[in-house]
This record gives sequence, C-alpha cells and structure tokens, in this order.
Amino acid sequence: MNLIQDAMAIHAEAHTEANGVPYLVKRGRIQNVMMATPATPRIGDEETAMDAQIQVKAQDFLIRPEAYILGGQNVEPADGDTVWPINQAQYEETGTITPTGEIFEVGSADSPGAWNWSDGYRTFFRVHTVRRKGPNVQGQ
Repeated sequence: MNLIQDAMAIHAEAHTEANGVPYLVKRGRIQNVMMATPATPRIGDEETAMDAQIQVKAQDFLIRPEAYILGGQNVEPADGDTVWPINQAQYEETGTITPTGEIFEVGSADSPGAWNWSDGYRTFFRVHTVRRKGPNVQGQ
C-alpha cells in the first residue's frame, strides 16, 4: 500500500468506528450483521401507472467492501438484498440479533445499479436502498 491508501484505510476504519451501527443484511436465506453508516436520506414522490403519487424514502448506506460478506463470501451488494437496523445495545451486550424499525431493499429507481463507490479510492460501497416497511409507508 502507498501512503494515500494507508491514510484512506485509517480514515475508513475511524469513520466506521465513530459512525457505524450494526445492520442485518440479508440475501434470500443468507444473512450477516455488518457495520454501516446511513448517508443522507433521499425523499421524493414517484408517479405510478395509475397516476397516484406514493412517497418513498430512499436511503444510502456506506459499508466497507471487506465487510460485505454473505455466505462466507466477500460479495458486492445486489438488487433485492435487504438492510434491517438491529437493536445495537442488545447486539453489543449479548450478540442477539433483533431487527427493529424500517426495512430497506437494495436497489433504487433514481440511481443506476445497486451501489457505487463512495470515492475514487473505493473506500466504501455506497449502497442504494428504498424503504419497504416502516413508519409512514403505505400498504402496511
């Protein structure tokens, strides 16, 4: 590694340690707890084929590439993966995974692909998601 790569690795670790919270990431029946940092939420209105407007909440998450492990394999985020917040205090104390709050699905109508790099040094996956279940989501 060169000096810039070393500095970016230190930055990524410090960022995750300071801002990261545990999330349960699932792909089908495969799941793993990953530390992620929620990025600024995107909120907008989308029109459907029936001219009704539905408010959606799109949320990006920053996840270190080496932490995105599912089924023992280091993989890239994919459309359809789900991201669930978990009870952080309970997880840190007992290791118990209890999903809480909103459920986000990887993929976004306004962003191409499931993810992109956070920067030119490929420090984090910037994972694009849309809220599927949670407060104020219609159809629950």
